[in-house]
Amino acid sequence: MNGLIPYDPQTELGAGLLPLLVRAMSRIITLSLAHRLAWPMTIEQATAELTDTTTALDLQFWRSADVLSTSAKEHLQTWSANVAELAATAATATTANPDGDLAPITEDLKELARRTFAIASILDTDLVGLNVTQTDPGRTP
Repeated sequence: MNGLIPYDPQTELGAGLLPLLVRAMSRIITLSLAHRLAWPMTIEQATAELTDTTTALDLQFWRSADVLSTSAKEHLQTWSANVAELAATAATATTANPDGDLAPITEDLKELARRTFAIASILDTDLVGLNVTQTDPGRTP
């Protein structure tokens, strides 16, 4: 690849707002895509990904930072709670059948992927300054 983009990580999971948020969002989108494309994945593997996502979200400073509006913080808090809730549901399913598929969390996973793109659109308005007619999460199957 051409061009220099500095990459010198100092932590395991990252720090700040966007690195942790992008890491968390990419995990949700990857899980959703894995299910949609029927990639082989057990509920136990999905639970591990969701648990790591929850851990990354817990490290974020946005809850107390002044960089986001109250509304954006509330939406991020709701989304974080949705991730934690799905992780708990997946953990319960894993206990019952570790080698099982993603069926117990399929619908919630689809909805969480949609909400993930919605959060990106909300951040467009909050951080980038776009108005609501300039940003759209797009349809997510």
